[in-house]
Amino acid sequence: MDEVVESVEIDFKPWSLALTSTRELLITCQDSSPVIRRLSEDRRVSSFADISPYKAWNIAVSENGEVLVGINKLAFQLVLIHCMSGDIIRHLSLEVGTGCRIACLAENSMAFTTGSHFICRSLLFVNKSNQVTNVWNGELENGQKLSEASNASISRDKHGRIFVPDYCTNQIYVLTGRDKIAKPLLDNSHEVTHPISVCASECGHIWIGCIDGTIHVIQI
Repeated sequence: MDEVVESVEIDFKPWSLALTSTRELLITCQDSSPVIRRLSEDRRVSSFADISPYKAWNIAVSENGEVLVGINKLAFQLVLIHCMSGDIIRHLSLEVGTGCRIACLAENSMAFTTGSHFICRSLLFVNKSNQVTNVWNGELENGQKLSEASNASISRDKHGRIFVPDYCTNQIYVLTGRDKIAKPLLDNSHEVTHPISVCASECGHIWIGCIDGTIHVIQI
């Protein structure tokens, strides 16, 4: 059975989470701060980067160690790409509207959401040629369908599974790039409420950031 193996209290409210290859947790904040925090393996908090005058939104780490930070614009998503020292090395624009969440997949492909700042209405899988290879529209294993999922981030694990939190249903939904139907991850035994962000580590831990500022770590 999955279980919560650790909870970390921090003095700010997490928005989007991403784990680096050195097991550091990168965090953007609910107050739309330009500062990206870093939680080290010994649970110390420091600053990873300050992207002023922009405000950090979604964050993801690619297989080659680049850190992608999404910046909200009116008609598109601006993504700042950092090296592990925190310096910006380039940027790209996605014409998918504001508020998209990004997960870096294998071979330079991506998954990203459509919707608004807090709302995921669909999840698109895009290959390195910018072709959409699959779409998830909220279909669930129990036969129900979500009209939307409310969250701040999505994540991918080493097996290619995508994790989509929804703080309205207190659930994390799991699917792959081939699935049309998502499976739930959490049950009442996890005691996780209002999950808003998620990231997956290489050792099988799922880090879940909640609205109240608590981060839960689940082994799957």
